[in-house]
Amino acid sequence: TITWSQGAATGTSLTISAVGTYSISATCTVNGCTSDASTAVIGLEIKAKPAAPSITPPSTLIVCSPSTLTLTASGCAGTVTWSQGAATGTSLTISAVGTYSVSATCTVNGCTSDANTAVTGLEIKAKPNAPTITPPTSLSVCSPSTLTLTASGCAGTVTWSDNSTGTSLILSTVGTYSISATCTVNGCTSDASTAVTGLEIKALPTSSPSSNSPICAGGTLNLTGSGGETYL
Repeated sequence: TITWSQGAATGTSLTISAVGTYSISATCTVNGCTSDASTAVIGLEIKAKPAAPSITPPSTLIVCSPSTLTLTASGCAGTVTWSQGAATGTSLTISAVGTYSVSATCTVNGCTSDANTAVTGLEIKAKPNAPTITPPTSLSVCSPSTLTLTASGCAGTVTWSDNSTGTSLILSTVGTYSISATCTVNGCTSDASTAVTGLEIKALPTSSPSSNSPICAGGTLNLTGSGGETYL
């Protein structure tokens, strides 16, 4: 009969499962006589498995590019390894457009924890391109004529710089204008398009005629006008 030094277990094999360090020897008993102990096997160790790190998700799970998502890990006395690209460190910053499910492990003294519960629902949405603006054929008109601009290349909502929406913008008020537009798709808004400048609706001039009427027969009737530049 083989008797092990660990717990006085007997048998031809010994299995150790508890965390700790060990020095193991054994004796052999035959017909009531027991041998000396074998040379001890030393340096045996079962290391503790670390706990999974605690993950703090970003305050906003869904953002629009170029915004990023940053997760932080705590409770790990060793190395945190993230499921995203096998990156290591106590924080992970995601910048590429896409959807993500992220977990992490903790490695201490050569032993690695189970992965923590994954953080799901993470998403970076693509930022749409600015719409293309087609200006009116004439940039300057006289009231009551109008100026119409159209936007193309936007799969969502076009918002003009005057806060109106739609694929076209009609200007009818006298004044000068510089007009741009953005495109919003799936909650993400593009940069503004290059502004269309030099737009103007001019006021229609008014005339104020006057005369020296009434006059006596044989006299001269004088008519004068104001408020214009040319009189016909």
